[in-house]
Amino acid sequence: MNILEFNKDIKSYKLPIAKIVVCTLLIIFLFIRKSIYQIKIEFLANLEKSLCLGVAIFTVYCLGVAVMEILVVRNRNLKVKEKEKTVALAKNGVYCTEDKVLSILQKPDRDFVSVIIIFENKKIEFFKLFESYDVFIYNEDPIFDEMINLSPSDVKMELEKYKIYEKICVVEVNGIAAQKYFEEPVKTKN
Repeated sequence: MNILEFNKDIKSYKLPIAKIVVCTLLIIFLFIRKSIYQIKIEFLANLEKSLCLGVAIFTVYCLGVAVMEILVVRNRNLKVKEKEKTVALAKNGVYCTEDKVLSILQKPDRDFVSVIIIFENKKIEFFKLFESYDVFIYNEDPIFDEMINLSPSDVKMELEKYKIYEKICVVEVNGIAAQKYFEEPVKTKN
């Protein structure tokens, strides 16, 4: 392990934080070194300045590498949490046929209809706006607001891509958990 190399496979914050602490201590030493010792010989003073410049460049580079490693660990942890969250959502999802999802999206009595499905640990949202009765819009990644207009036939083709064993994993309909949305009404005995 070379401390100057960027480790893209790092899993812990310990090493980057240790690098930051050591580099910060070195930089502090470089700033206060004149109060600790003084070199009177000009040649040695110039050599010491050159050496300190090299150490300063080294520490700044190490700090940059450590910060990048911290960001890698953070992003990896966020991805793991997001994956766990989508897996948990998929466990609570309801597997529906493509026609059932289409029928929800084509309900004429709603101004806004939203169906969120899970596929390969990604949330995909299909929704219909009140002004566009026949044009569907889906949003594959809500973070980046990528929206594509789809005609009803395109929606059917798009839903084909997200089938798992001929069914689609629906996790939310109109902001209601899928299990609750698809519950059968309680039958009462007369």
